Amino acid sequence: MNLRNKKIIIDCSTLSKGGGIQVAISTIKSILKNDRGINYKFILPISIYYYLPKEIQNLKDIIWIRKEKKIQKIILVLKLYFISFRYKPDIVYTLFGPAYFKAFCIHIVGFAKPYLIYPTIKENKTLKNYLKNILEIIFFKFSNYYIVETNTVKKRLKKLLNCNFEKIYVVENGVNPEIKNLVLPKVTSKENNQILVPATYYPHKNLEIIIPLAYHLSKYKSDIKFILTLDDKDFKCNFNLIYKNQNLEKYIKNIGPQKIAKLAEYYIKSEIIFLPTLLECSTAVYPEAFYFKKPLITSDLDFARELCQSAAIYCNPRDYKNCANNILLLLNDQSLKKRIISEGILQLENYLDSHQRILKIHSIFEKTLNS
Repeated sequence: MNLRNKKIIIDCSTLSKGGGIQVAISTIKSILKNDRGINYKFILPISIYYYLPKEIQNLKDIIWIRKEKKIQKIILVLKLYFISFRYKPDIVYTLFGPAYFKAFCIHIVGFAKPYLIYPTIKENKTLKNYLKNILEIIFFKFSNYYIVETNTVKKRLKKLLNCNFEKIYVVENGVNPEIKNLVLPKVTSKENNQILVPATYYPHKNLEIIIPLAYHLSKYKSDIKFILTLDDKDFKCNFNLIYKNQNLEKYIKNIGPQKIAKLAEYYIKSEIIFLPTLLECSTAVYPEAFYFKKPLITSDLDFARELCQSAAIYCNPRDYKNCANNILLLLNDQSLKKRIISEGILQLENYLDSHQRILKIHSIFEKTLNS
């Protein structure tokens, strides 16, 4: 089916922080570059306005929403129904679900909630999270189709929702096109023993392991330094007091959330990329490490194995000594470092670029309209 003149809403109302914002930017920019005569409307929270490039900020087809306060979140659900009734779309694509409303048309929802498809970790084991998880599963079941980024997640999601494989589509992640368009600075020398941890704070990211890890590594590498990209509030709440009490200011530095151009500089200057996550559906960190030709150390879990294969060193994310041993191994073994980087360059070929991703998404739109 030709998509020309079809009305499609791209719903980004669930976004607030992290890699989802970059996916939204990449998706919207790709849509604008691949005009097929589709009538698009974009729903975006005003809270992410600062992170958006100007061409998106000024886009006339954006419907801005607010959700900072509880009452605004309640009103948002009603507003989403109103938008759906007003524009009468053929498809609503919620970039990352669950969507807390039922669209009266084909509703495609992206899935990126790893805690729903993996065994519960202690960090998430609360009554509040248990009830929240049940609610999210119910809302996910309201959707018609799902988009995931790996086959690992597809298999786990099928089991969670007890739905047909045909309802779940895989659209692989890729390198943010903003990175590819950057004029990268020439760095004459990298920061020796600098380890970049490019992650937003969530309990399942397991970033607190860096505190004992930094303390342990400092005994072997006096110039070791971990670079974090946390919101200042999250950093003060989860790191500040603990690491100050252990005199770790020299070894742990928080630079805060970064726009992609500045983050690229830290990728270039760092010696290792480290992600000790406990749960994940996908992450931009892996292809970014491959793109910047940096060796990657990450968790020995199924999603990481699928996305990285032999292009990473795998560690036990719960064991700081095991993490430290792998970091020291990589820092001290130049041939191993070169091999991991070479494998990363090859692995990058398995990821989609932004043009390929939007073509695949358009193909999904056509298939769902024809079904």
